Amino acid sequence: SSSSRIYFNANGVVQALKRKELNLASEIATKMQREGLILNMGMYRSMLSAFAAEGNAELALHWMTRAMSQATQLDTQCHNFAINACAKASQPESAELVYSWMQDNGIFADVVTFNS
Repeated sequence: SSSSRIYFNANGVVQALKRKELNLASEIATKMQREGLILNMGMYRSMLSAFAAEGNAELALHWMTRAMSQATQLDTQCHNFAINACAKASQPESAELVYSWMQDNGIFADVVTFNS
């Protein structure tokens, strides 16, 4: 069924993230989208959290861009994870870009945003 397929794919992403297999998680999420499944904010938050923990700015920016292109509204925490990934990767320009996306979309910064 469609709901079991969604669960299986989402679970695959979560399990890959737990194993720190970020590229695999990204591939599974991409496959989900190709099959017409919409990723919710919780899925984006899980991925961005893992990308931040590993300092993977490339994947963080990729998935932030994907979310925006699909009009998925991401919250302050999601943006903070992306900013943190950029900071850990020593990419201040990328962090500033994510911050500008926050401002453009009316997402309020918090103390975490400015300490990332």
